[in-house]
Amino acid sequence: MSAAFAAALDGMAAALGRLAPDAVERAAVAARDAAAARSPVRSGRLRDGWRIEAAGEGARVVNAVPYAAAVEYGSRGRPGRPMARPAAQVAAQAAADTVPP
Repeated sequence: MSAAFAAALDGMAAALGRLAPDAVERAAVAARDAAAARSPVRSGRLRDGWRIEAAGEGARVVNAVPYAAAVEYGSRGRPGRPMARPAAQVAAQAAADTVPP
């Protein structure tokens, strides 16, 4: 491997390292907002319960409202109303949009 090629790879790795925190933040915010937008609203507690938590070098979007999982996946003959799963797709796109072509 030539020195120029190795230097170019090192430069790309450094650039991606600088982009990673921004990509994580954008993805987490996009996921939180998408999950909140898809949350059914009766009192607003479920919609307002979405939070971003640090997870190592990444982040998680969580909802501590006790009935969030029952709404997401369904229960007792009630179909689920997915919020977090579609939000994950939005997050993936937001992270991808952070990386320049």
